[in-house]
Amino acid sequence: MYNPKRFLRYGLLILFASAYLAACQAATPAPLDGVPTPGISVNITSGICPSLKVTASDQITWTNQDLQVHLIHIESSEGKTVFDSGNLLPGDTASLTLSQAGNYVYVCSSDQEATGTITVEP
Repeated sequence: MYNPKRFLRYGLLILFASAYLAACQAATPAPLDGVPTPGISVNITSGICPSLKVTASDQITWTNQDLQVHLIHIESSEGKTVFDSGNLLPGDTASLTLSQAGNYVYVCSSDQEATGTITVEP
């Protein structure tokens, strides 16, 4: 037997599910010309800052895989701050693309004892 309330309830459920799925697809940007954005993924654990060699077009993404708060602080060879992520809680990420070739020193621990270098090639 036809129940209008049940029909309306299922119709609204389908409408909301469709809107949710459409929003999820819109939130994921498509790569330009079908080419994925070059990127480097770095996991932060136990205060180890790995040294990196990247090209100027690479996006670097750090992920805090530790149970402690970390930060990413990058300075140029002249000692000028290039990037400061602020506090990264466990699971948080920070991303950056360095467009100028050179050597950069970075810190990835809140006590500023763990350091690494980033070499950016043209």
